[in-house]
Amino acid sequence: MVNCMNKFKSQLSTNIESFLMFKHSVGASYQTGEYYLHNFDKYNLVNGNYDYLDKKVVENWVQQLKERTHSQDMGYMSYIREFGRYLNSIDNKSYILCDKYKSVRYKANVYLFSNEELHKFFQQIELYKGCASTLKESLILPAIFRFLYYFGARCKEARVLETKDVHLDLGYIDIIGSKAHRDRRLFISKESKAYFEKYDSLMNNIIPNRKYYFSDKIDKYYSSNSISLYFNKIWDLAGLRKETEIKPRAYDLRHHFACENLLKWSANGENVFAKLPYLMTYMGHSNLESTYYYLHLIPDFFPKYNQLSSSSNELIPEVDEYEV
Repeated sequence: MVNCMNKFKSQLSTNIESFLMFKHSVGASYQTGEYYLHNFDKYNLVNGNYDYLDKKVVENWVQQLKERTHSQDMGYMSYIREFGRYLNSIDNKSYILCDKYKSVRYKANVYLFSNEELHKFFQQIELYKGCASTLKESLILPAIFRFLYYFGARCKEARVLETKDVHLDLGYIDIIGSKAHRDRRLFISKESKAYFEKYDSLMNNIIPNRKYYFSDKIDKYYSSNSISLYFNKIWDLAGLRKETEIKPRAYDLRHHFACENLLKWSANGENVFAKLPYLMTYMGHSNLESTYYYLHLIPDFFPKYNQLSSSSNELIPEVDEYEV
C-alpha cells in the first residue's frame, strides 16, 4: 500500500483521501485502487491541477496508461470511474469516465447448481457408497463433499483440515493457515454436527490417530486431483453431464453457498448489504469487494433478483480477476 502520509499533492488530494476513507470504512482494502489514484493525482498535478475531474485530463490519463501497459486487464478504468461517481455526487461537475472506456471484466468460470442437481448429486453419492471398494470412496470423499456443501469452504481447506481443529463437542471448526492467512471459525449446525459425529465415530475406530480429518493416511492429505476425479465420477453417474460452456467443479459448491445465503436473506426481507461483512468473514475473503462479486453473479442465473444488484450499481466496484 502507498504510504498514507501526505502522498497526494494535487488539488484533488482531500477528496481522494475522503473517498479512500469511505472505501476502508465499508471493509474494502482497495490497495490497487489507491495505487492508481495516487498515479492519477500526480498526473493531475502537472496537467492543470484541477480540484475536480476534468474530462480531458481523465481521458488522457487513461489513454497514456493504456499505451504504456499493453495489458488487456485495464482495471484502472474501474477505479477512476468509481472515484468520478463519488466526486460527482458531491460537486455535480466531475467527469465520470464514459462507457466507451471499459476494462476487460472478469467473466467467472462459475457453475451455479440448481437444487435439483444437488439433490441428485448427493443421492448418487449415497448410492455409490454401497458399492465402493475403498474407505476413501465409501466414507471420506462423501464427507468432504458434505463439508464443502455445509460450510462453503475452499477445497484445499477441506483437504488440509487437521483433526485437532475440529471441535464437534464445542460446535465449531477452525480453519487455520488458509488463503491470505485468514484464519476463521466455522460454526456447526445441528444437521452438519450429526453427520460429522457419525463420520468421526467411524473414522476414529479405523484410523484413530490420523493427522488430517479427511484422510485414510496417518499423516498425508489428499491431492486436489482426488477431489476432481470423484466429483466428475459422481456427476456422470447421476446423469448430470450435459454440454455447457461452463463445466461444474467441486469448487462451485463454495459459490453455491454464497449465493444461497444472499438469496435467503433477500427472500426474508433482510438487509443484504448489512450482511455482507458477515459473509466475507465466514468465507475468508480478504476484502468486501470479493464478496460483492456474488451480487453481480446472481442475476445471470436468477433473473428475478436483478433488482438486488441493479439497486447497487453505483456502490459495487467492477471486479477484476485477481480479486475473486
